[in-house]
Amino acid sequence: MIVVATGASEPGGELSANGVLLATLWQDLLFIAVPLLLALSLRHVPPRAADFGLVRITGRRLAAAVALGAAVFYGASWVYGLLISDGGSQDTLERLGAERGGAGLVAAAVMVVVIAPVVEEFFFRGFVYRAARNGLGPAGAALFVGVLFGAVHLGDPDVLPLIPLLALLGALMCVLYERTGSLAAPIALHVVNNMLAFSFAADLDAPEAVGLPLGALTLLTVWLVATKGVRSSPREGEGPIPASARV
Repeated sequence: MIVVATGASEPGGELSANGVLLATLWQDLLFIAVPLLLALSLRHVPPRAADFGLVRITGRRLAAAVALGAAVFYGASWVYGLLISDGGSQDTLERLGAERGGAGLVAAAVMVVVIAPVVEEFFFRGFVYRAARNGLGPAGAALFVGVLFGAVHLGDPDVLPLIPLLALLGALMCVLYERTGSLAAPIALHVVNNMLAFSFAADLDAPEAVGLPLGALTLLTVWLVATKGVRSSPREGEGPIPASARV
C-alpha cells in the first residue's frame, strides 16, 4: 500500500505515524466500499443496512451477548496465559503514534477504539461471515473467519503468540452475530476489547484518560443506534440470521 502525503514516510522509507494513520484509514474505506460495491453489482439494487446485519436488537439481549462473549474470551485468555510463557505483543499503538501523547494519543484512540471495531465488524462479520456461511454453514464459517481475522493481525513475529486468541475472538464474534442476528453485539464486544487494551497499555502515558471515556461513549452510541435507531430488519435482530437475509 502506497500513501502519498506530506510527512507520510520516514527518511528510511518506513511509514511515519501519520502515514500509518492515513494508510489505515484508506484500508478502512476499502473495508466498507468493497462489500457495498459487490452487493450492488450482484443485486443491481442499493444494499440495505439489514443486508450487513445492521438491525435492531433489544438492550437486554445486547448486554447479555456482550457479557457472555467477554466472559468466554477473557476466561480463555487467562487460561492461555497460564499455558504460554510468552504472551506476545502488538506494536499497533506505537505505529499509530500513540506514544507521542497529545493529538497522537487521541488519534490512535479514535482509530483503535471507535473506527476499527465498527469497520472490521462490518467487513469480517457483516460481509465475509455472511457470505462464507452460505457454503460452510455457521460453524465452518465462524472457524474460517476466526482464522482469517487472526491472520490479518500478523504484522510481525512478536504477534504470533497472540494469533490463537485473536482467532478465538474472531470466531466468537461470529457466534454472537449468529445468535443475535445483529452486528451490534460483535461491534460492542470489539469496542470493549480494544478499549481495555488501549486504556491499560503499559508503554503509554495515562491512556485510560482517553481510552475509557471514548470507549464508553462509543458503547453508548452503539447501544442507542442498535436499540432505537435502525429499523430495516424483517426480524428486528431477535434470533439467528434468517436465511432470506444472507448475502
